[in-house]
Amino acid sequence: MGKGVVQAILPFRRANRGWLEALWTGRHVGAVEVSMKETEDCQGRTSFYEGYGVIRDVLQNHLTQVLVLLKMDIPPDKESTSSPSLGSHHHRTAVLRELVLGGETEGGESRASIHVGQYQGYLDHVASDRRSEPRVVRTSVPTAASVTLASRHPRWGGVSFTLKAGKALDERTSYARVVLCDGVPEGAAKAGCACELLFNIQGGKFGTAIAWNRTACTGMIEPAAVVTPPGWLSVENEGENGLAADWQVLRPTAGENAPNAYDMVVAAVLSGDRSMFLDTEELLHQWRVWDNVLSKADTMEPELYPKGFALDEVEMSGLIGSVSEENEDSPHIEL
Repeated sequence: MGKGVVQAILPFRRANRGWLEALWTGRHVGAVEVSMKETEDCQGRTSFYEGYGVIRDVLQNHLTQVLVLLKMDIPPDKESTSSPSLGSHHHRTAVLRELVLGGETEGGESRASIHVGQYQGYLDHVASDRRSEPRVVRTSVPTAASVTLASRHPRWGGVSFTLKAGKALDERTSYARVVLCDGVPEGAAKAGCACELLFNIQGGKFGTAIAWNRTACTGMIEPAAVVTPPGWLSVENEGENGLAADWQVLRPTAGENAPNAYDMVVAAVLSGDRSMFLDTEELLHQWRVWDNVLSKADTMEPELYPKGFALDEVEMSGLIGSVSEENEDSPHIEL
């Protein structure tokens, strides 16, 4: 919640609500994705991961809180002065009340909305970290996961909200991406939508940025209509890090001098600003969603993925085998 881009999501939406809110519905939003990818593996931290896994580590908290800021109704102006960047506990709780597991039906299973994986070699790291424990290691803890949620709110009918995260992946980056469609009829397929509004929290080609691909967004996001939120400015895209020239980019004016997330959290504690933290009601509704997810995910067999996997696709099945196969084929786990 302390990251600069996370704190800019709601101000950007508020500054541009004159044209953006009309697009912020199931008719125009093809999909919403919130991702956190790490190149680091779990070596040295497997004792933590064995007890939690990636879903409990980052999906149920950090990524869910970013999703809430994308999905929540913009608070009235009279309420924005107390928590302009993160909204009120009331508005955030309202979003959490509406979230369900994608494809969920009354009394039905929805495992197709959950995909879990484990990087090849995780067992080696577990064995190394538990060298003093004379036992055979068996583990199906996920180090990567993709979970698709849906909303019971009529405004978001047909929209998938996918949260993805993983260890030992191809790059270190975290972002929220909203895919927009130009007037797709309700219930119609949205596979061809190409306009992307990106809130890049850190890393990747974009760094810290709010960006959109201009050509694909023609007719939906017009540069002349975009109002930059306070503390941000439009910059010339010079193609750094291989970024395509078609992307329009906004960056924080403070640049590298911006306070980091930990500074922001400490400052909030010292000033008594509770908006950066969840209250009890938010926490309970958040866990209502994720208890349901975990009741299914904890019984699933993760698919093995190679280090450097992109995690760009939601599906992770059929990669390089299952965890049970690696358990059977790994003599190194005999301690």
